[in-house]
Amino acid sequence: MTDIAQLIATCQTDALTAVIFDMDGTLVDSERLTAEVTIALLEQHALGQDSLDGLELDGRSWQAISELLTAQYPALKERPIAAQLQQRFHRAFVERRPAWIPGARQAIRSSIANCPTAIVTSSSAQTARVLLEWIDAPLLTIVTAEDCLRSKPAPDGFLLAAQRLACPAKQCLVFEDSAAGLEAAKRAEMTTVLIARGRPAEALALHRPWADFQIDHFEQLPREFFATLHSQASR
Repeated sequence: MTDIAQLIATCQTDALTAVIFDMDGTLVDSERLTAEVTIALLEQHALGQDSLDGLELDGRSWQAISELLTAQYPALKERPIAAQLQQRFHRAFVERRPAWIPGARQAIRSSIANCPTAIVTSSSAQTARVLLEWIDAPLLTIVTAEDCLRSKPAPDGFLLAAQRLACPAKQCLVFEDSAAGLEAAKRAEMTTVLIARGRPAEALALHRPWADFQIDHFEQLPREFFATLHSQASR
């Protein structure tokens, strides 16, 4: 069976009844903004970018990213770089309005209409609320960087989302694009779907150990996919 056929079969047999989406890189193509604002900050402080190679920034909170950066660039210590990065990212997010991952807007709307749904993001609540405005879902359950002491790959955000959804963690299906996010969801004992976005296999080496399934984007899912989850929850 293909990954999609296996995913559908798993949803039917394992009673997966709630859905959790990551935001950046999973719903909207905003991960590139993370790299851009990080590089801009290093340039502001006249620091080279060579040490960024090998640092996995995607999926982590700005506080976690600032800790990684200060470990690599001691000159940044004692500077409020987490707040600076967050502010720059939020401004870029609003002004440039990153494109939706194919099918993502329809997918989250269908999920909201059919089953318990949440977003777990390492971005700020300020930025997450902008996305909620774009999908006209102001009351959607969200867990943001401000809600958790530990960033992905710690499972805290996903466990808190399951609690807020009143759903056992093992019944949650998670869509994620980052290795840190996938690891966090698996550590929460959730079923994970990697949103690969056409990246080559070698670029996903850190992701695959934590991914139960893989799709390129949401348009590959059947139109009735989230309604199927609803039928499972209704049994």
